[in-house]
Formats: sequence, structure tokens, C-alpha cells
Amino acid sequence: MGRELRRVPANWEHPKNDKCSYQPMYDEFYEDVMDEWIENHKKWLNGTHPDLIDNPKLKEEYPFYAMYDGGPPDIEYYQTIIK
Repeated sequence: MGRELRRVPANWEHPKNDKCSYQPMYDEFYEDVMDEWIENHKKWLNGTHPDLIDNPKLKEEYPFYAMYDGGPPDIEYYQTIIK
């Protein structure tokens, strides 16, 4: 794991989870990650998701993409600055 310097507002504090531990911050914008997740959700519904093409029986066990993937991305872990 590498280190990265980011410019943040003077009063910014690194977010913590419910256990008061620092929570990870991914170097991606929430909007981009959510767009990708929605696209995968649509592919799952119409049966064109790559994982379904390789194993169509997954749809029987996981009728919805959120069940298979663990739900949409959590906004708390991503950059939310509007590009």
C-alpha cells in the first residue's frame, strides 16, 4: 500500500467508523463508482453480466445484483467532490 498526499480543507478530519477506527478512503469518485455499479446491475437484470455469461446458474441463487455484489458502493468511502 502506498501513500498519497491530498489537499483538503483546513478543518477536514479523516472519517471514522462506528468503532472509532479510521475508515478507508478510496481514490475514486463516488459518481464514477456508482455509475459502474448501476451498469453492472442492469447487465445482471438482462443476463449480460460477464459473471452470468460464465455461470448462468448464479441468477437462480442471486436474483439481484445487490445480493451477488453486496449492495451499492457506500458514499462514505469515496471522494464526493463534483468533478
